[in-house]
Amino acid sequence: MGAFTTLKNFFEYRFASDRLVDELISEHKALIAIYNKLHAKLLNNDFESVLTLLNKLFLQYKKHVLREDSLFYAKLFKKYKGYDTIIHGIKEVREELNDLTMKFERFVALYSSVEAIKNKLRAFVNDIEHLGEALKERMEFEEKRLYILY
Repeated sequence: MGAFTTLKNFFEYRFASDRLVDELISEHKALIAIYNKLHAKLLNNDFESVLTLLNKLFLQYKKHVLREDSLFYAKLFKKYKGYDTIIHGIKEVREELNDLTMKFERFVALYSSVEAIKNKLRAFVNDIEHLGEALKERMEFEEKRLYILY
C-alpha cells in the first residue's frame, strides 16, 4: 500500500478525494445562493445588505478558489504529469480563473462602500450582473467539463 499504513487509511483518503468534486459543486450552489440574495437586496435598495453580501460572496469565492488551487488543480497537475497537451489546457483554464478573480477583486475594491454603490448605481447594477453571469458560466464549465478530469 505504500504511504497508507492501513486499509482503513487508504479508504479514508480515497473517499475524501472522491468527495472533493461534490464539495466544490456544493460551494458553487452556496455562491449562487449568496449572489441571488444580493440581487434581491439590490432590487429592494437595501444597500447595506448588498455591501455585506458582496463581501460575503467575495470571501466565499476566495475560499473556494483556494481549495480548488490547493486540492483540485494540484491533483490534476500530478495526475496528468507528462501529458503536455492536457497540462497546457489545465494551465489555460487556471489562468482564466485567475483573470476572473482579478476582475472580482477590482469590482469589490471599486464598490467598497454603500456610498460608492449609490454614487455609481447604474454601473454597479450592470457590473454585478456581468460578474454574476461570468461566475455562473465559469461554475457551469467547471462542473460539466473540468471536474470530469479529476
